[in-house]
Amino acid sequence: MVNRPCLDCGVLTPNTRCGPCRKQRDNQRYARRGSATERGYGYAYRQRRDGVLADATHCTTCGEPFTPDNPATGGHVVDLRTLPRQERKASAATAELAPQCQDCNYGWNRQRPGADRHAE
Repeated sequence: MVNRPCLDCGVLTPNTRCGPCRKQRDNQRYARRGSATERGYGYAYRQRRDGVLADATHCTTCGEPFTPDNPATGGHVVDLRTLPRQERKASAATAELAPQCQDCNYGWNRQRPGADRHAE
């Protein structure tokens, strides 16, 4: 692997930023992100999510049963990533939820089109 200069400080690193600069940049990004409540995931959302998950036993996306390694989460029926940025916060609080396994709900960014999500 070729080392290249950090984008912020110029120290040679195998990544785009060295460890300290990456941590500083991540901290700045998370500070701008806002709390869960500010992003629309406050008390009302948690109550709805808990109601959806109360009797759920299987993922509505893949049909797999929930396990301790792949627990139930409240996934949005409408993919919020498809909405304009200004509409996401309001939609997160009111969007319809469905029980999804953690792999299906959190794994969208690792998922390749056409790949089997639960393949070993």
